[in-house]
Parts: sequence; structure tokens; C-alpha cells
Amino acid sequence: MAGATTGSQVELQKALKQQIHKHLDERGVFSDLKQIVSTVLGGGGDAALDAAGQSAMISQIVGSSARTPPPPDPSRSHLHVTLLGGRAFPDVDSITFDSMEGAAPKEAKVMAGLAFGSQRFRSAPVQLCAEPKFAGAFLVELPRLERPTEGGSSRALDLLAVEEMLHLVVVEQHADGSQHLASSLLVDWRKVLHSGSCILSLQLPGIGEDAKLPAGAIEMRLELRPFLPPAERVSEADLVLEIKRQRARQTDQERR
Repeated sequence: MAGATTGSQVELQKALKQQIHKHLDERGVFSDLKQIVSTVLGGGGDAALDAAGQSAMISQIVGSSARTPPPPDPSRSHLHVTLLGGRAFPDVDSITFDSMEGAAPKEAKVMAGLAFGSQRFRSAPVQLCAEPKFAGAFLVELPRLERPTEGGSSRALDLLAVEEMLHLVVVEQHADGSQHLASSLLVDWRKVLHSGSCILSLQLPGIGEDAKLPAGAIEMRLELRPFLPPAERVSEADLVLEIKRQRARQTDQERR
């Protein structure tokens, strides 16, 4: 009996740690810690943290786990994501690749990666330029509904309660085989619960010291499948209200 209790406590602690890590990551706390460590340790500490963070991020999002997904489960809701290209990326001719040792900048590639929970997707690498031609379509499986839908907008309301965000990253690949994390962004996909489908134009923030500078923009189309008829969608007012409630809960948890 004591062993069962201990096992339950371990599982509870594990789940709590995961929630705390996710919350701190989404709130940008890790970025703040990085700046603090950089201030205390100097450039060496910042470089070490930056290299470790980028390596972990790239391996998690665009590593070997990005394989062909199994056929979709017809009983689940899915988010169909289509990449429509990029724009306003830094002029490749003005970029200095210190690690490339004379390799031509035109050989640099860029790719987009998506993560949702344990699911991983990535686009094919395209030439790095002012308007990268990102392309690809991905079918993201959304969490299973906890209660059966019984008409109305119950399915949409259930999905509205899902706080998991799409995690978008942009990775540069250089001719010498090295990779560089250019941008990382959390994307709230739930607008489709009101519109059915939408096109997002996402401004990409830089990484590290360039976090306040734009790294470019990328466009994507989101579609909910199976498609929701207008009568079953969430109203815009309900969508905005629920998102505000969730943010208020996050702020309250952080304050505690």
C-alpha cells in the first residue's frame, strides 16, 4: 500500500514539474534567466547557454522524431496547417557566416518546424533569401475530447479549453552542416474555432540578444477538420473571453 502511495506521489511530482516547465517556458522566464546568467558569468556563460538551448530546441523540433505520421484517427479533430511562404527575412548578401569559412552565402538553407505536444513536423529546406518559399502541409492531431459531443457547439467549446499552443521554429542550415535557431514562436491556433479556417501572418522574433528584432515573417493557413458548420462554431466574444480567462489564471498561478 505504501509503495502504491509512493508511486502516485512520483507521478504527481512528475506531472507538476512538466506543467511548471511548460508555464515558465511560455511566460519567457527561461529567457530572463539566460540574461541574468549572462550578466553574472559574462559572454562565456551566455554562449554556453545559447549553444545548449539551440541544440536542444533544434533536436526536439526538427530531429529524427520528425517522421511520417500514422494515418489520422477519424474519431479525432485535426488542425490542417499549410505553409504559404516567408517574407521580410534579412538580406542574405549582408549576412556573415563566421562558421562557414568562405562558403558562399547562397548555399545557406532555411526550414520551418512545428511541434504540438509530442508531434513533430518540418518543411523541406529552401534557399535562405528575403522571401523564403516555405511550403508543406501538416495534419496535427488535437487532444481527444473528454466528453462526447451532443450537437450545438460542444466540440468547439471543448477544443477552446485546450491551452496547448503550436510551437513554430525557423532553423538556418549552413553549408558546413551547422544549424542555427533563427526564431521560436508560440502560435494560438484556436481562431479556427470561430472562423473554421484562417490565414495567419506571423512576425518572427529573433533569438537571444536579437529577441527584440524581427527575424522575418511567415504565413500559414489553418483549417479545422472535420470542418465546423457556422452554427457549431464558437462566437468571437466567447473566444476572446475564454482566452482572457486562461491568461488571467496563468498570471494568478505565476503570482502564487
